[in-house]
Amino acid sequence: MNLDNYTTSQFGEARKTWGKYGYVAYFPRAIPRQLELSSKVIRLLSDADAALGQLVGVGQL
Repeated sequence: MNLDNYTTSQFGEARKTWGKYGYVAYFPRAIPRQLELSSKVIRLLSDADAALGQLVGVGQL
């Protein structure tokens, strides 16, 4: 594999590992501990949660 074929993104990067037989591996970035969510996204998540609750209720019938 050619390391130049891969690009670094906000999610991680490809790097060659150490050692005589090093290989190209993907190294993900750390997961953020806090997310900035807009009020629209929060409202959509709430609607999705309510729809799942309705689905659970129908499934129990």
